[in-house]
Formats: sequence, C-alpha cells, structure tokens
Amino acid sequence: GRVHLQDVCWVSSVRAGRCEERVVTPVWAVNRCGVRRTHAGASHLRPLRHAATGAVCGWAEEKKERWRRGATVKDRGEPCHIQHVLQVVSGARGGGEEGEAEVAAAAFANSVRVFGLAS
Repeated sequence: GRVHLQDVCWVSSVRAGRCEERVVTPVWAVNRCGVRRTHAGASHLRPLRHAATGAVCGWAEEKKERWRRGATVKDRGEPCHIQHVLQVVSGARGGGEEGEAEVAAAAFANSVRVFGLAS
C-alpha cells in the first residue's frame, strides 16, 4: 500500500518514545484500508473484546457491493476498528495489552487539547 506522510510522522514519534506528547488515533480517512495481515503492525493484533463482559466480539465483513446493516465494509478502516490502531501503537511501544489503555488515554487527552474540547 501507499505510505502517507502523516503516518510516517506519527509512527516515528511513537518509536521515539514521545507517544504521550503527540499521538492521536487516526480515524480521519475511513476509505483507507484497515490493518491487514500484511501490515507491519498485524502481529500486534489480538481479538477484540467487549469492555464490560470480556467476551470476544467482532463484526461481519462484506464487500461494499454486498454490504448489509450490522456489517463492516471489507478492507476499509471503519471507526469501530479503532481498537486495532491502539493495539498496533501499544505493541510498537512494547506495551502490549497493558499499554493499550495508556495509549488510549494519551490520544484522548491530546485530542481534547488540540481541538479545544471540554473533557
């Protein structure tokens, strides 16, 4: 796939250990692909789990021509897959599952600060 400048800058700041200062989760381009098996960060993916019950959950994937309510579009980065992004960033930092909450908190705090949102 193509490499986008914002991805390169974002990944380089994560690798340099400055995650808390700069990371925001990239959901700005829904038409870009999700994390595929060939993606460099795919080894960090774990099954998605329901926050309250801990049960494994997921969404059916359909080609865009066959999409139906309750499914995601195959090979498209859908907002519901944001946890995959957190897993990849956390894994790249060496934090694993425990570091996921830390990355999520840093991304949220930075979004509030950058966009002037009320927390």
